[in-house]
Amino acid sequence: MMRTRLCLMVVLAGACSGLVPEAGASGTTQPERGATQPERGGKVNLRPRFEKGQELRYTMVIESSTADSQAGDPQSSSQEIGLLLRCTKADTEAGYTLDLVYESLKMKVRSPLATIEFDSTRPAKPDDPADAALRTIVGLTLPVTMDKDGNISAVGSGDAAMGAVGALVGQFSGGDMIKGMFGPIMTGRKGTGEASVGESWTNDDVIDGPAGQMKISLTHTLDSHSGGKATIPMRGKVTLSPSSGAGTPGKVAIRDSTISGKTVWDTSLGQLLSLESRQRVVVDTNHEGQTSSQTQEMNVRVTRRK
Repeated sequence: MMRTRLCLMVVLAGACSGLVPEAGASGTTQPERGATQPERGGKVNLRPRFEKGQELRYTMVIESSTADSQAGDPQSSSQEIGLLLRCTKADTEAGYTLDLVYESLKMKVRSPLATIEFDSTRPAKPDDPADAALRTIVGLTLPVTMDKDGNISAVGSGDAAMGAVGALVGQFSGGDMIKGMFGPIMTGRKGTGEASVGESWTNDDVIDGPAGQMKISLTHTLDSHSGGKATIPMRGKVTLSPSSGAGTPGKVAIRDSTISGKTVWDTSLGQLLSLESRQRVVVDTNHEGQTSSQTQEMNVRVTRRK
């Protein structure tokens, strides 16, 4: 049971930690810094474009590590998720409906408790509960509805039977999880779907948890647009307000945090080409007068497969 629980927690780590937070985000636009290249109407179209029946495939790689000042060996994990986007409804004015399919999953987890490896392309291991639980994720299909700008408005429940994963996913908002994890794949600019070269905008995501209210702020900038490719770097940080949490105030604090990354958007096709994100958070916990520190690092890469 312990191995199974560990596996399930790690496979959802990307959603819980926030790849590029979108759920509940509010956008504010900063003054334009000056375009480096003329654009039609001064704006670059960062909206998605799909056709009914179209299929796009992406590979998402998530590498994470957690080191505790009072623990021994750090915990680390690597995941490779094969994703399929299948357009089932397309309307350039009303928006799109897609099936988001988990086609494959590879992962490796190292922790003081166990070392676990899983590869959905290999034969099943009937006697391994972790293998059985993770294998239920493969083939999971979630219907996703978005507006013409790529903002996700609804996420269906998909297959009702998610095996052992279902109980864990129930602790989170499925729609918010999908918006946060996969929203950046759907659009190059959340909100309006367009921006001028040099323009910056900030998305703030607030998450209430047992340790307090966590705020993730990310500032994106349309750095350049050339040859049908838009490059959008981002920078941000994570802050925590312990007094707003359900736990005891003041016991948990984020001492340091950095988030950086870059998106490359194909404006000629209306599709994501690649995305990378690096996140580092140092958390201090005070328990009965003793302070321990935990450093969490996560790297995420998403690339389109041809």
